[in-house]
Amino acid sequence: AEDHLIVRQGVKQLLTREGYSVVAEAADCREAVRLAREHCPDIAVLDLGMPLLNGVDAARQIHKVSPSTKAILLTFKKEVPYVVEAFRAGAKGYVLKTHGASELFEAIRKVSGGAVYISPDLA
Repeated sequence: AEDHLIVRQGVKQLLTREGYSVVAEAADCREAVRLAREHCPDIAVLDLGMPLLNGVDAARQIHKVSPSTKAILLTFKKEVPYVVEAFRAGAKGYVLKTHGASELFEAIRKVSGGAVYISPDLA
């Protein structure tokens, strides 16, 4: 879920080029929760700072409606309380937007394999 269309389209294009199947995309986190319930994706990539419902709350709700879906949050927020709150909500990955696509791919690989992922700047 990403509220900025150009960013959402770019992430989708990058994931598709890397061989990932994007089953749905959402402009807000409420829609992301609904789509997770409907599609039960393996991974949900969520922007932390979203209107209506933020990425942390969406991760928490997605974990309830689709327990097998693993949430990865994308954000500019480096502060420890945000990271802690994200993982307490059930997120499995925390990726800074200031990094390249390769870091998102690494997060997806790790989280898909059952590990958690935190951007190296934060670990």
